[in-house]
Parts: sequence; C-alpha cells; structure tokens
Amino acid sequence: MPPIPNQKAFDINQAAFEKVIEQGFRDVEGFEITTSVEVSAIALLNLFGLMPRIKEYSI
Repeated sequence: MPPIPNQKAFDINQAAFEKVIEQGFRDVEGFEITTSVEVSAIALLNLFGLMPRIKEYSI
C-alpha cells in the first residue's frame, strides 16, 4: 500500500505539537503553589500599607 502523501508532514507537525504541549506543562508546573503564595503576600502588604490610613479615620 503506498504511503499517504501528507503523512510525513503530518507526523512532523504532530511531533512538534506534542513537544510544545509537554513544554507548556513543564512551564506551568508548580504554578498553583507559587500563585497562592504571591497573592497572599500582596494581600498582606496591602493590609500593612493601608493600616496607617485606616487608623486615621477611626474614631
């Protein structure tokens, strides 16, 4: 049976696609932990930065 004319191009593109998908997963590995730590730090720094202003308006 003769090979499909576009099979070689398809195989090259499929391999490149799978390689990029794996790289993407490696790039976002640990993102959940990093993001939660950074968001918590931002919230705390905002709180500490705003506390003097909040105390100015307390009665």
